[in-house]
Amino acid sequence: MASTGVVGFHLTPPVWVGDTLPDRNAEITLKELQTEVYRRDLAVGIRARVLHSGVFIFDFSAWPRNQDFPTKPNDWPEYDEAVSVVALRVRIINVYLACLYSALQAVQDADHEKMIVTPPDLNPYTQFAPPPEGIDDLFVLGLTRRTQAGTFSLGIESNLRHTFQQDITQATLVKSFEMLEELLGLNSDDALLFSEMLLRSRKAYEDLDYNLCLILAWTMTEKMLFLFWDRYIAANRTRTIDGMTIPFITNSRIETLNNTTNFTASTVAETLSLLDVLPFDLYMRMVDVRKRRNKWVHELQPVSRVDAETAVKLAANMLKSAEGIDLPARLRVSVSFG
Repeated sequence: MASTGVVGFHLTPPVWVGDTLPDRNAEITLKELQTEVYRRDLAVGIRARVLHSGVFIFDFSAWPRNQDFPTKPNDWPEYDEAVSVVALRVRIINVYLACLYSALQAVQDADHEKMIVTPPDLNPYTQFAPPPEGIDDLFVLGLTRRTQAGTFSLGIESNLRHTFQQDITQATLVKSFEMLEELLGLNSDDALLFSEMLLRSRKAYEDLDYNLCLILAWTMTEKMLFLFWDRYIAANRTRTIDGMTIPFITNSRIETLNNTTNFTASTVAETLSLLDVLPFDLYMRMVDVRKRRNKWVHELQPVSRVDAETAVKLAANMLKSAEGIDLPARLRVSVSFG
């Protein structure tokens, strides 16, 4: 059996998607929960629809980069191919989540506990369109799993006491998908990777895993630092000297400048700062984060909350400076430890 390319997930913690949060004492039917409140056809060929209950369904079947794959691979190459397809879908959805959290802050001045989607979080759907009648079994199964509320009747009129604490408005959805469409329009795998890494770093921070938070943030920061370096080299391949345009950074010099043994992240940061290519505030924070990264990697010295916060904010600023991608989102601090 081949994948249809249609998958969905539940946003957690649960949210009500709609402009008005139901009264706390209101009863909601399963039919209301699965009512579609927003739909978007992206220019790249991906479709999405969103339900009241916080279910987001994506259809990748018409996306040029989508591939069908067997659900039961027979050998390792087949398995690896299936994994690569699923991983790309997961990345797109996580990039969307990064956009959603930024849109939520921009439109509603609100934040939401970060979520990272993994392959087991995805529910496969047989079709993108809503079921003609009744309740979609996969929807109910997913809702049951997420709420740990036992078994629901499939009857449309079954009433549930809701526990939604937050709503996501139509305007927020519109902005979030506009941001996703803009990111996909860059046609850049790096842009998608960096955006997902930023979300993963923020998630690690909110999970109190400050070591992982800093490592993820520094990894993308260092990569973008070398993007600055590559661009500087490309922009200075020639120079005008005494009225003549001559080769300035030759191939042999490029080979030297790209030798990371001699031109480490520290050296490159110093050089780009002196050349006013790297903003001074980013340079200063980069020095601190690199030192904390080395302390963790080489001495296993735990990363503090403050250092992790500095690292993830640096990564977000580097993403904006290097790639023009602005994904602001407040970091939530847990005050309940069970």
